[in-house]
Amino acid sequence: ELHPKKKRQLTPEEIDMAMKMETTRYLLKARDSYQQEDFDTAITAISEAIEVNPYSPQAFEMLGSIYYRLGWNGMALENWQQALKLAPGNEVLIKYISRLAKR
Repeated sequence: ELHPKKKRQLTPEEIDMAMKMETTRYLLKARDSYQQEDFDTAITAISEAIEVNPYSPQAFEMLGSIYYRLGWNGMALENWQQALKLAPGNEVLIKYISRLAKR
């Protein structure tokens, strides 16, 4: 079939160790790209991480930080809020979000 139907989203319980490791690999690639200021590659890697594990707060936090760096504050805020939903006690995210909200 040329156009496979969009896979249904997995529940958090269905995300296994292998998927978490794959997500981590993408995020490490994203971080390396980010440090080399290759933001396109970083964003692509994070999108792939989110596809594997849509419950990764790190992925959304990192994506928010890249958008922030690019000056896309709305997108930054959206991704940081999603990360915070997945990791409610994250002080760093709370600080980022309140700093951005004050602008």
